[in-house]
Amino acid sequence: MVKKVSIWSILEPLLYSEPKHLAEISKELKKPHTTVRKQLEIFEKVGLIEKEKKGRQTLWHWDKNNIYLPSLRITT
Repeated sequence: MVKKVSIWSILEPLLYSEPKHLAEISKELKKPHTTVRKQLEIFEKVGLIEKEKKGRQTLWHWDKNNIYLPSLRITT
């Protein structure tokens, strides 16, 4: 059974870091790859993050041109 995951917790590993691979993000969050990937794809569609292909790897990172990034607040 998959537990509910706060969508904002998915963004946390990307806040102040270099681009990360899905496996790294999943390991940090202790969540299944599929759960994390689905949320990352949603964030990519709305323009919060970008994915970058390097060979066979896909790296995820903040969209540096995102106008919403400075005003984004994560509350619990």
